[in-house]
Amino acid sequence: MIRRPAMLRIAVSAIVLLGVVLWLDPLAVASEVQGFSLPWLALGLAISVIQMMLCAWRWRLTAGLIGVPLRFRYALGEYYLAQFINQILPGVC
Repeated sequence: MIRRPAMLRIAVSAIVLLGVVLWLDPLAVASEVQGFSLPWLALGLAISVIQMMLCAWRWRLTAGLIGVPLRFRYALGEYYLAQFINQILPGVC
């Protein structure tokens, strides 16, 4: 059985995804995606994963230096969440 917070996260994600689909023209998005080069896309994905892992490692190292235990997996998850929030929420100018 799925716990309530997990169900809420899934529901919010589905609503956001539906909002994006309704806001954008799905056919225009599909035509743009078909023009992507697979090797360049894979390289970009690999670089971004390595970047996130290095950021999480740095955060874990810094936390360890001040005596705060931090698991790498937790740090990595929090970095991905932070990047998602930074992309979704509008910035203040």
